[in-house]
Amino acid sequence: MKNIFKILFSSSATLLIFAQSAWTKPLWIDGEEGQKPPLEVSLPSFAPMIEKLGPSVVNISIEGKEPAHANNQMFQRPGPGGQQSPFDFFFQLPQEGQSRRIQSLGSGFVIHPDGYIVTNYHVVEKAAEINVTFKDDKKTYDAKVIGTDKKTDLSIWKEHFHYSMPLIFSLLLSGSADYIDGALVSSHFGSDSFAIFRYGAKELPISLLLANSLSLAFVPKLANKSQFEEGLTQLKKESLKLMHLLFPISIILLLSSHWLYPHFFRFEFIKSASIFNIYLVLIISRMVFPQTIIMALQETGIIFKIAVIEITVNVIASYLLMLKFGMAGVAWGTIIAFSAEKLILMIVLYKKRNISVTKYLATKEWIIYSLLLMFCYFLVENFIN
Repeated sequence: MKNIFKILFSSSATLLIFAQSAWTKPLWIDGEEGQKPPLEVSLPSFAPMIEKLGPSVVNISIEGKEPAHANNQMFQRPGPGGQQSPFDFFFQLPQEGQSRRIQSLGSGFVIHPDGYIVTNYHVVEKAAEINVTFKDDKKTYDAKVIGTDKKTDLSIWKEHFHYSMPLIFSLLLSGSADYIDGALVSSHFGSDSFAIFRYGAKELPISLLLANSLSLAFVPKLANKSQFEEGLTQLKKESLKLMHLLFPISIILLLSSHWLYPHFFRFEFIKSASIFNIYLVLIISRMVFPQTIIMALQETGIIFKIAVIEITVNVIASYLLMLKFGMAGVAWGTIIAFSAEKLILMIVLYKKRNISVTKYLATKEWIIYSLLLMFCYFLVENFIN
């Protein structure tokens, strides 16, 4: 029995309630008492299933107390002569140090004939008295909590969903940029040019993988308020280590891309190397991690809003630069949009949280590496190529 409860606590996202009335009615109603009906080979309809499971569903009502909120004090100021405030009269707000009575309703279902019931943690989180009502006999029984698992409660999942949705939509918007760029190229230059563009429009996979891994690894640490400042310092150190690895790799690939492309692909795709070199410049923005801090602060709505700005800038810049520089202009539009996104995130962090970029970025080394990379790009595309 203990093993069963242990599994339920760790994986059911619920808490267990023991009905003191010892409800002994079996959960199944067909066949002989104490025996389950045989399994059906064909798929059952939902109507019999609901009919059988219906008696195991219960209504849960709770009563409890919680401290009065401190922000009620703004309405509890006495009137002239110490008289009661009109707010107290109309709203019956509790005074500081008092507690207020709470009532709530929820539902659950029976998981064992001995009276074990499962429901969500938030349903009975502040319960002092718990009453359970069964559907079939309408009788009410007292119950008590015997175990909880707050971490996997449904309400927690709703909270995670609330914070993650802006990130999901941001990823969708960012992913759509590739299709927009491709549509611009194919509509203005044809399918052959589109193939050349697609072979070159590739960010270095190791840069993307390591940068995203570092970002995700630091979100939990920065989310801990007691370790926030330490987390910023460590993020600065680890991102510097990543710069020492990824910037040299990007420079080497940039210098050799026009030689490598005919060897790895067909000779016709040698023009793709120039597009690839532009995408190597993305490493400059990749090494800045304001989005990591914003995610840790759970201000993901900002990320979504800025993602909308990024995709808008991407479309406009890509189109305008394409008219002047061809396919390379589309690639540079992506660079500008991604850089603008990081710049806005850095400004938001500074304005709202007073977190300067120097706290999480080794700015001196980053500037030196960025200038060196851009010098190599200019050298390759104007003299070596």
